[in-house]
Formats: sequence, structure tokens, C-alpha cells
Amino acid sequence: MKTIIAIVLVLIILITPALAGCRSATDRPSAAPTENVQATVDAAVEATRKAEESQAATIEASVAATQSAAAAAQTPTEAAQEQLTPTPTPSSEEYTSMSEEELAALIDKAVNEAVAATEEAAAETESATTDGSLSQEEVQAIEETLALAEEAIALAEELIYVYSDLYVALAQEALVVLQETEQLLAETTKLIAAITEILIDVDQILDQGAQVTPETIDELAALAEAAEANAAKIQTQYATWFDDLLAEFDERAAAALAIPPTEIATNRREAINSAYDYIEAVTSSLADNKISAQELSALTQAGANASASLKAQGGPQLQNLVASLNDITAKIVQGQLPDIQGLLATLQAALPAPPSLP
Repeated sequence: MKTIIAIVLVLIILITPALAGCRSATDRPSAAPTENVQATVDAAVEATRKAEESQAATIEASVAATQSAAAAAQTPTEAAQEQLTPTPTPSSEEYTSMSEEELAALIDKAVNEAVAATEEAAAETESATTDGSLSQEEVQAIEETLALAEEAIALAEELIYVYSDLYVALAQEALVVLQETEQLLAETTKLIAAITEILIDVDQILDQGAQVTPETIDELAALAEAAEANAAKIQTQYATWFDDLLAEFDERAAAALAIPPTEIATNRREAINSAYDYIEAVTSSLADNKISAQELSALTQAGANASASLKAQGGPQLQNLVASLNDITAKIVQGQLPDIQGLLATLQAALPAPPSLP
């Protein structure tokens, strides 16, 4: 009996601390929730760190892309120099009713407006980022100026493309400057697109009530400075383009009319036929409302032959038509293509009917 009582007492002694421990564990606050909260905080901190790293990587990629594009603009390839490839690339048909001078005047206006719009967008961006912060109102103001600049640049590129398509055989010197201008315009478009893309992210950040990082502010300012620098380059190299082109017109006419004849008629019949050959050459060359280098060479040579033939064998009546014929040639090389069909009709009406074949 004593043995049993002793065993019971031992069991009681052993069980009591365990029960007390269980009760103590139940009564005191659990440490697990504290650990869970800390884990959540740690996760949030880690997510924020990763987001900042991602944003920094995006900025670095944008800077690298901008620098690469700028380097490409400063060292254009031979292929880029030989052929313009602006965006968009519209049809030239709507501009064929204009003379070269009229189209050039549109280009002059469009390029100057593109420069002014770019400078305004750059200034707006630089002004907004000066204090190291951005508001949604400032973002909206920048985006509006960027849209105007992008539209102005697109129009200038369109007109340059059309001009190069229509007058590539006539205005090679003028096209050299336009090619350089177009390359800078294209690069400026890329810079504007980069700024716009960053502002989209900035707008989302501000919507969430967060602050824009200093790195993003610096990147916007750097892109704006690059766009402003491009605008200054365009303004410098393009400044006298239109005036130089107008001066070139007289030089073109003088060169075309100085081409020596390769065939001179030996009689009146041949002289008349020579004039009709010239009319046919011009009509054929301008059928598509533009002229190639080969067509230009052929029609100016035909003009030289017809002019010399009329002088030599046309007699007083036909010799008076030489001035009209030369005027057509001069207007062609001066880019006054819309006037040519009417002048050809007048010349043909003044000529005798084509001699019948013997």
C-alpha cells in the first residue's frame, strides 16, 4: 500500500510541472505573431529595395540607349547619308502641285517650328525638375509641350522626305544639309519618346502618393538637355539653307543652258523634229511629276540640241522660239515643274506641224 501511495505521489510530482507549463504557455502572449509581423516588414523592405533597383536599371538602360542614339547621330553611316528614312514616309502626290521653292518654304517653316517646339519642351522639363521634385501638374504641362514638339518634328520629317523624293536629281547640295537635319530630328524624336515614357511611370508613382526618385529627376533633366542640344545643332547647320537654295537656282539654270549640243540639224525639217524630240523628252520625264538624274541628263541634252538646231536652221520664225525652249529647260532645273506642261503646250502651238516622213 505504501508502495502504491509512493508511486502516486511521484506521478503527481511529475505531472504538475507539465500542467503548469501548459497553462503558462496558454496564458502568456505567443511570440509567433511578432515573428510574422517582422517577416512582413522584412518582405516589404525587400520588395521596395528590388523595386528601386529595377527603377535604377530602367533609368540606366534609358541613358545607355540615349547615348547610343546620340553617338549614331554624331557619326552617321554612309547608308544614312545616301538615303533618308524618316518616319512617317508619306506619298509625294499631294505636293506635286507645288514648285520646289514653295515646298522648300514649307520645309523652312516646319524645321524652324520643330526647333522652337523642342526648345520649349526642353525648357519646360528642365524648369520642372530644377527643384528635385515633380507634381502631376508639372508632368501634364511637360507632356503637352512634348506632344507639340513631336508633331512639329513629324511634319518637318514628312516634308524633307517628300522633297528628297521629288528633287533628288536637282538639289543634291541642298539635300546634304537636309539629310543631316533629318538625322538630328529623328534623334530628337527618340529623346522625346524617352522623356514621355519616363513621365508615364512618374504619373503612376504620383497617383500612388509616392515620391519620384532623384535618379529619375536627373534622367529627365539629362534627356531634356540632349534634346535642347540637338535643337541648337539644327538651328546652326540649317540657318541659311533656304537662302542658299534660292541662290542655287540661277546656278542650275546657267549650267543646264551651257551644255553643248551633240547633234545639230542640217535643214529646217531636222530642226523642227529636234524641237519635237525635246518636247517628247520633257513630257516623258515629267510623267510621274518628278525627274531622275538620267531623265534630267537626257532632256537637258535634247534641249541643247533643239536650241542649236533652231538657231542654225530654223530661220527667223523658229529662231524666236529658242528663248521659249531655253526658258522651259531653266524652269525644269529650278524645280518649277508644275508650270512646265503649260509652257510645253505654248511651245508646241508655235511650232509648225511635225514634218511628214518622206
